[in-house]
Amino acid sequence: KLFSGTLIDQRPFYFTHLAVDPKNENRVYTLSMNLAVSTDGGKSFKRFGRGVHADAHAIWIDPQDGKRFIIGDDGGFALTLDRGKHFSFTRNLPIEQVYHVGISTARPFMICAALQDNEAFCGPSNSRSYDGITGRDWRVTVGGDGMWAVPDPADSRYVFADSEDGYLLRYDWNDEDFRYVGPYNATSAARFDLRLAKYRFNWDSPIAFAPWNPHMLWYGGNVVFQSTDRGEHWVPISPDLTLNVKSHQAPSGGPITKDVFGTEYSDTILDIEGPPIAKGEIWVGTDDGLVQLTRDGGKTWKNVTPPGLAPFGRVETVAPSPFAAGTAYAVVDRHRSGDDAPYAFVTDDFGKNWRKIVVGIPPTEFVRTIRPDPVNPHVIYLGTERGLYVSFNNGRNWTSLRNNIPVASVRDLRIAPRERDLVVATHGRGIWVLDDLTPLERLAAAQRAGFMLFHPRTTYRWVMHSNQEGLYGRFSGKNPPNGAMISFYQHRVSKTPPMLQIYDAAGNLVRKIAGTHTVDKKIVTRISNLPGINRYVWNLSATPAVQWKGAAPAFRVQSGPPVPPGRYTLRLTADGRTETTTLLLKSDPRSPWRQADYERAYRFNRRYVHVTSAIDTVLNNLDAMAASLAKAQAATQDATLRAAISSAIEKRNSVFAAFTANYRNGEDFALRAGSLREDLPAGLSFSLHPPTAADLAFDRSFMVRYRAAMKRYAALESDIMQPLENRLKAARLPSIRGLHAVAP
Repeated sequence: KLFSGTLIDQRPFYFTHLAVDPKNENRVYTLSMNLAVSTDGGKSFKRFGRGVHADAHAIWIDPQDGKRFIIGDDGGFALTLDRGKHFSFTRNLPIEQVYHVGISTARPFMICAALQDNEAFCGPSNSRSYDGITGRDWRVTVGGDGMWAVPDPADSRYVFADSEDGYLLRYDWNDEDFRYVGPYNATSAARFDLRLAKYRFNWDSPIAFAPWNPHMLWYGGNVVFQSTDRGEHWVPISPDLTLNVKSHQAPSGGPITKDVFGTEYSDTILDIEGPPIAKGEIWVGTDDGLVQLTRDGGKTWKNVTPPGLAPFGRVETVAPSPFAAGTAYAVVDRHRSGDDAPYAFVTDDFGKNWRKIVVGIPPTEFVRTIRPDPVNPHVIYLGTERGLYVSFNNGRNWTSLRNNIPVASVRDLRIAPRERDLVVATHGRGIWVLDDLTPLERLAAAQRAGFMLFHPRTTYRWVMHSNQEGLYGRFSGKNPPNGAMISFYQHRVSKTPPMLQIYDAAGNLVRKIAGTHTVDKKIVTRISNLPGINRYVWNLSATPAVQWKGAAPAFRVQSGPPVPPGRYTLRLTADGRTETTTLLLKSDPRSPWRQADYERAYRFNRRYVHVTSAIDTVLNNLDAMAASLAKAQAATQDATLRAAISSAIEKRNSVFAAFTANYRNGEDFALRAGSLREDLPAGLSFSLHPPTAADLAFDRSFMVRYRAAMKRYAALESDIMQPLENRLKAARLPSIRGLHAVAP
């Protein structure tokens, strides 16, 4: 024995790792709460890596170069190239371990995520930024290990978050201040020996609000606490709802070393939930295998645990139905007792009888959480240790819904009731969101019909911005798609690709999007043509102007003008089948503009769609003329005719220059002045805002130039090109392409 200090072995069962420098047997690294190193073969140790996150669990040392090693810890990983003198950190890996998520009533709704040993954060589900959801969009609501973080449904200014064993904070979003509002303060002796504590709290004690009263807050210990003044005062509304096995509450560890940190506390509540339709009905799940129920707001309680279960499982979720009183879904996790089997149940009679619902779940994939759909009583979502599942028949069987989520432990599922987005908390891969559950809620009906266009949710045109320069942006999560999500179901691939037509309230065709013959999932600019559920995101723009094919990529028409708020009709056709529904588009609630302003902007932009189309059509014609004139000139030796062609080319070039300066690269404007196309008042992208007085003044002068240019082009066709075309035909030479009139 060389060393006995606790620096290198703070918590033996949790850490206890050491590694030896492959180039120096006397250099020994130990991993505990902190990093330590010995240079004398273990006789003495000193701490190093003070900038590295605490709780180190893994180390890899380069066998060829002992200077380079990586530390794995509760904050991610840290890399050193100089034996720990300096460390670098990578922040672009989505490896967060999320215990629970909370959802606010804001628009867009806020997501609160409680992370293992990395605080609890709240941030937007949609940052309304082209940068995505960046680190600056999130705020810390509790430090240390975040377990639950739940926004106050009555006032989104407040968030309630806890950290480790009953430490409950109220965070004020306005002044960014924290207030401790826990219902019970234990002595250090009671924290070390739970048998001495009046109340017991779990490592992740649950927070919940009564659906029938947004001012009624619940917090779980071994009893249910209730507050109606945001945690200033609490009253227990239940007796001890656990088994209260005193031998399970003794200090853990031994006989050599005790380890009392809170993660091993027993006989506590894990979940509290109430249904939105039955006032006074409260369900509770405990960490020692019990399901408890009150139907009178806590006056009387009843143990309604599913029968036949081995003891001491963890009832991590008891989710009541939003449709029927007395219906609830419960999951039990027994993997800590060596049983990896899935346990999920449903009751329809207040827990008198339970039905096991695990058909389709692998036999060794234990269940973590469950959540019923808020719209379709037959649809349920379930999270296991390795994935996400959905049932369309009230749990009789399950289908994988993991899709592109990596294999991960799914710890919590919540549904934004207004947007009907499914928020998935994973332990190891961060947070994932499935936007708009409508296709899943109506899938059974769609399958019976064989073809169905789903009614889309209300769409908001968010005003987007950016706070970063593209090359130097920090890592960010994804926003939901920016536009209207239009989903449809088809039993098989359509022989005639789907066609989507969008009409405004007056019946005018606003946009038409063609489908594709292929089944390439990467296609985003056309309607996909896949069996099952297909989704297309309309960018809320009308049909774009005609494209000038000769334009450089940076100067092509990218999109049509943004359509104003209003109700639109969607018409989807495939293989002779047609489905119709409506879409309600609203403006960003922050925007000051009125409906009349949006419509005025749209009228102005639509006029310039026609103007741009006319200009680009002229340029396409002029390009075709140039190519055919060059071909005709090369095909004749007649000097007179060649001179006439040369003169026509010169006049064509003059008209071309009146329409465009033909910029090819981004800063060609610094090399030569622009022309008509470069001066388009609406530009090649269109504003959502109505034109200013300066815009209208420029518009008037522009239209004078535009009409003059169109007259020059018409004269070029009638006075120059058409007579020359007749001479080319007589000489049996290639005709001039691009000769057709353009509407001014």
